[in-house]
Amino acid sequence: MPSFLKKCRIASLTLFASLCLSQAGLSQASLGQAWAGETAAIVLDADTGTILHSHAIDQASPPASLAKMMTLYLTFKGLREQAFLPQTRLKTSAHAARQRPSRLGLRKGERITTEQAILALVTKSANDAAVVLAEAVAESEAGFVERMNETAKRLGMKNTQFRNASGLHKRDQVSTARDLALLAHALFRDFPEYTPYFTVQKFRFRNRTYRNRNGLLDSYPGADGIKTGYVRASGYNLAASVRRGKHRFIGIVLGEKSPVAREKRMRILFDQAFQTAAAIERSWEIRVGKVARLATAHLVASGAARRVPGLLHRAVLSISPVRDAKGVFYRARFTGIREPLARKACDHLKLQGIACDIVSPFQAGQVERAWTKS
Repeated sequence: MPSFLKKCRIASLTLFASLCLSQAGLSQASLGQAWAGETAAIVLDADTGTILHSHAIDQASPPASLAKMMTLYLTFKGLREQAFLPQTRLKTSAHAARQRPSRLGLRKGERITTEQAILALVTKSANDAAVVLAEAVAESEAGFVERMNETAKRLGMKNTQFRNASGLHKRDQVSTARDLALLAHALFRDFPEYTPYFTVQKFRFRNRTYRNRNGLLDSYPGADGIKTGYVRASGYNLAASVRRGKHRFIGIVLGEKSPVAREKRMRILFDQAFQTAAAIERSWEIRVGKVARLATAHLVASGAARRVPGLLHRAVLSISPVRDAKGVFYRARFTGIREPLARKACDHLKLQGIACDIVSPFQAGQVERAWTKS
């Protein structure tokens, strides 16, 4: 493991201990034209895929430097496959040296290590370093872009087109909040050993210090990434991640008016997400009985409650009419309980010969998933 990551892993553990805790048309924005579209945002639970907040999540807009998340995804893949190492010195091509700002100012023929290039993307969002990495992975940026789009398709990013490794504006380079959330999630799922890079707050190169533009890292408890982005055609974008306890949330905000505005919105969305997740955890239910008469359904429900004393006393009981091909029947529903309790109560009832079904918030249609959970 690279020495930086060893130090970062120790720092992450220390920090944790101290905390104890969609197809839209292509964007018509042209180079130099300010983004005039509405903002978009999504927050999802990285473990379950639950969408905790969504607004215009399938609206196409320029990703700006959030495209560098795919550059990093493919770089991490190369590291794992040992196509190169963190300390491999990568050569800067004339094409890389010609990239527009933001940039390190790399000169043609100059060498930079893989790790330095990664940190330059994470902090400075350096476009010349992005092309250096792209050429290390695929020999040319054009070849790299092909891999970016192939990978995007594999990850389920249905409304994304990449045109370069840096996110510098191209008229047909677009993505959506949903797609970028899938990419951010894939970074943590597929390459957890490299994601500590996203927590780096400053990077020193050629006697200059570059600070990470993601202000959440030192102001929002549990924040550990991921990437900022801005071009005039996009507005201010942010991909963020937060981990507290058993929860990891991924957030994407697109098209905000300033760095302060995108961070403020993300804080609000993450705060709301923790509350929403807690409510979803209490949204499991069990269903008992399937009888022809309402009065009988009430008797079934009270009998079920008596047979599992102490398990369903806080559940909300309701009797629901359900229609099928044979007519109308009635079913008792105990709602507002957590999954472990629902499973325990249902197991007890089945042992006593009472038919019981467990229904998750997903099955009940209360929440949406960003992907199909296998």
